[in-house]
Amino acid sequence: MDNKYGKSLFTGDVHVIWSHLHKPDVKFGNPNHSLTVQLDDELQSTLDSIMEELGGKKINGMGETKEGVKTVKFKNVLKAKEGIQTFPCVDSDAKPTRAMACPYCG
Repeated sequence: MDNKYGKSLFTGDVHVIWSHLHKPDVKFGNPNHSLTVQLDDELQSTLDSIMEELGGKKINGMGETKEGVKTVKFKNVLKAKEGIQTFPCVDSDAKPTRAMACPYCG
């Protein structure tokens, strides 16, 4: 899917650990929407090939929960800079999809 921001990344289903999609995270003064997901082998392989394609050596946002689950965090500041509160969730066909609200997620 082409967009004005750059190349899109599509994955299979991911397990969301934490999200700030319903409102930007403003804790450190730079509003952004973010999504932290469990890093499985398939996602790791996808990210590794993108890193290789771009000539990178490291992927920022990699982490681990206190239970030892590997995670990766994706951030987007562009929509927050445009003043958009709720991040527009779309599927791989660019059709709007429902973002699931959870009481402990942003």
